[in-house]
Amino acid sequence: MNEIPFKSDPGNFWDEYIGLKPNTTRLVDPQDERFNVLRKFASMDLSVNTLYIKILITEHKAGMPDYFRREIKNIKFFWITPAVEICIISWRA
Repeated sequence: MNEIPFKSDPGNFWDEYIGLKPNTTRLVDPQDERFNVLRKFASMDLSVNTLYIKILITEHKAGMPDYFRREIKNIKFFWITPAVEICIISWRA
């Protein structure tokens, strides 16, 4: 399975899990291979046509799963300063 893992704190995790917040915003680290894969997928330059995000909770809470997986529907990269790039990863709720 083609999946990209990211961690989320309990406050955001629950909203992401139930679909109130069907996206995550990340600072891009050019040394992190996950962003290279995401960039290739966004430009349709990846040999797969389905990519999943796996969101892991950073701190287990009673009644919450340890992780969830969703199919990525949209990826956008933005430069917010000349030195800082962000990536917004969205999935269907």
